[in-house]
Amino acid sequence: MNKVGRYFRYLGYGYQWWSARVGDHHLDFAWGHGGQLIVLLDELDMIIVVTADPLFGQHDDRAWKHEQANINLVGKFIKSLPKE
Repeated sequence: MNKVGRYFRYLGYGYQWWSARVGDHHLDFAWGHGGQLIVLLDELDMIIVVTADPLFGQHDDRAWKHEQANINLVGKFIKSLPKE
């Protein structure tokens, strides 16, 4: 099983969009440097947007920890949502 962070599982990629499962939910998302995200939850008619300091030019542990924190925050929120 491929994953990102604690919650995003079964990753797929195509046409510059990622797909994943978080708990019972399927989602599609755009993922930018620094943890910027656009997450589409079609089944709940929901869009989640996260803007973040892009840490321009940084590709070190600090940047990745910042990015993972944002991904985990969104994943935790999505997992808490009821299945519709």
